[in-house]
Amino acid sequence: MSRWADLWSGWEEQVAGLPTEMLTNSPSILHFLPKLEQMAGEVKRLDVWGQNFDSVHVDLAYVDGHWGGEVNAEQTRMTIDYAEYSDALRVTADFLELHKMEWGENDLAAEQRGLAANNWLEKIPPVDLVCRICRYDDKDLGRVTIGLDRRLEGEQLRHLRVLKSGTRLELSGGWQDVNGRLVSSLNGEFNTKNVSALLQEWGADSVVRDSETKFIGNLSWAGNLLELNRDSIDGEVKYAMGAGYLRDVSDGGARLLSVLSLESIVRKLTLDFRDIFARGMFYSSFTGTLTIDDGSVGTQNTEMIGSAGDLAVRGTTDLVTEELDYQLSYTPKVTSSLPVLLAWMINPPSGIAALVIDRVLHEAKVISRLQYQVTGTMSEPVVTEVQRDAKNVELPEEDLRLIEEEHGNND
Repeated sequence: MSRWADLWSGWEEQVAGLPTEMLTNSPSILHFLPKLEQMAGEVKRLDVWGQNFDSVHVDLAYVDGHWGGEVNAEQTRMTIDYAEYSDALRVTADFLELHKMEWGENDLAAEQRGLAANNWLEKIPPVDLVCRICRYDDKDLGRVTIGLDRRLEGEQLRHLRVLKSGTRLELSGGWQDVNGRLVSSLNGEFNTKNVSALLQEWGADSVVRDSETKFIGNLSWAGNLLELNRDSIDGEVKYAMGAGYLRDVSDGGARLLSVLSLESIVRKLTLDFRDIFARGMFYSSFTGTLTIDDGSVGTQNTEMIGSAGDLAVRGTTDLVTEELDYQLSYTPKVTSSLPVLLAWMINPPSGIAALVIDRVLHEAKVISRLQYQVTGTMSEPVVTEVQRDAKNVELPEEDLRLIEEEHGNND
């Protein structure tokens, strides 16, 4: 399909370049051909910008100055007409199945990528697409709508909306020609009621569980709108997660917030304090801001308010090399509960019974803060404990007395 678009664009340029008198006064061979009013046919396989459609049936007619009709294939069933409120082509698909594709212009030499002259998105006519049931790479996206108009410089992507039960994505953006090279940008917002359920439905797992999640941000980079160049990305992304918990699991490639290396710190705390985090690291909120400058992601305000303690994250991730440099601080919430105190003790006895036997012990030294450094890469993070602060906490006398009585009765 892209080859036909190139051919048509070339024909338009040739015709536009003819002298005016040739277009108005000279006869053309087209004058002797009947006006094209209908197109119908079948194509075994059609390639549309890298997407294959099989057993394609086309039935289009020219009515009231516009083309419209139906295009059906194994992967789609759609109608084509024109929107009442604009001159944009309107495509309505009952369903559309797309296979996974590599974004970018990999068939071009490196120096040719990002050139405005190679931007194939400029060849797409103004279009409004509504897809009622949309699937990509065998994953259900729900309802998808796209508004694209190449004439709106910097705002060509009027909207991209994805609506799925409990999930909503809103994007807008475009591209600009800066001295012959493209600069693209996106603004948007993502909301989901349960991020782990969404990822599991798409065949991935997540260290984040049961959280309502919101991302809002803006990004810009050098290159095509579909060619996200890591080394030139700038922007800001704010995120907020509601009550949920973190689990030590493999994310199956989802890499949700992997720029913060959450998986590594959860794994470290779970191994060191299994009695506290055996069922997960529960929290009431998890918020932060990611600033991106030439492909380097940084945060200075990431905070998790947890039931067992609070986590603060500061540092950077290089998106090109994937190198990590983070400082994390975990502050346990040491309560008056004897089992919790025992779990956070610097030199814990062999069990609660040991506390009862040694009744001269009235206070315990417990961990007040843990500091970690995370280095390495996103795929192979290295977590190092840097410092462990402690403080003395008075043991709850009532708990000790009750346990002593129970211990004595058992004897």
